[in-house]
Amino acid sequence: MEQGCRGFGGSFSIELPMLSAELLERRLDHVEATGAGMLVRDSPGCVLQLRGGRDRRGGGVDVKQHRRCGGRGPEAPKADAYSGG
Repeated sequence: MEQGCRGFGGSFSIELPMLSAELLERRLDHVEATGAGMLVRDSPGCVLQLRGGRDRRGGGVDVKQHRRCGGRGPEAPKADAYSGG
């Protein structure tokens, strides 16, 4: 799947809220379709938006920031199960 904006970038979500919401919904649909239990992203803004969208949907995939996974311990993912879409 292609890499792309999740719609949070700076003032984007304020200036174009409907487009931002559409991008978020599409992204969450793609994530759910993978069946992954965890989504790891590097952008704090992206993580916040994806978590908010997930919560509004009533749960789903665990969204973590890359820095918080660190690759140490059993709770850390072996690889990014989903990195785009």
